[in-house]
Amino acid sequence: MVLVRFYHRRQKILIVDGGKFDDLTNVFIFEQGVHKARSFIKEQHQSISHYAVITVDIDMMKSINHSYDYDFGDLFLRSFAHSLDKIFGSIGIITRVRRNDFVIFIAVNSETEVISLIEQIHGQLDNLVIGKHRPNATCSVGFSCFNMKSYDKTSDLCTHLVGQASIALRYSKSSGGNKWTKYDKDLASKITIANHYLDDDDDDQTDIYFQPF
Repeated sequence: MVLVRFYHRRQKILIVDGGKFDDLTNVFIFEQGVHKARSFIKEQHQSISHYAVITVDIDMMKSINHSYDYDFGDLFLRSFAHSLDKIFGSIGIITRVRRNDFVIFIAVNSETEVISLIEQIHGQLDNLVIGKHRPNATCSVGFSCFNMKSYDKTSDLCTHLVGQASIALRYSKSSGGNKWTKYDKDLASKITIANHYLDDDDDDQTDIYFQPF
């Protein structure tokens, strides 16, 4: 049976119909992306130097919707996803989790390469133009990078890295946004959510990446 989940705004719709792609942005749905990343790691782990997960959240998406409208918000998210595809489309796996959250899986040569790619995300967003409008948009980013020399075939590396990158993302948002943060084991204890910064409807997203998949 076809499963269709509708969120209460079109901008937040994620349609799961047995397909591979998010209806709005045409990037992979999260579950499909995780599956592809796991298969890639299983087949290619001996030839990979490092593997990374990058989590991206558009800051103050509600303000963009209020400044323009929800149709513009849809166009903005679609355009941003296209910008991500320019950076990662040929080298990584881009997924939309829901709303304005994206998770990227990518094999890299080093942590420095991840940081360079993240800086390209910010650059693409700074130059994003939709019609005649250039929205004043920023994003928060978290990432975790794993040296494959320590890879254990029995572990679920994707789940591990997504959890770590999610903590790093929450730290970026709670410390003002518009920045990137690398995961380290002490981050979780440093996170304090700045309620004046987060969207009103962001509260239920704190642990969205920790849900089973």
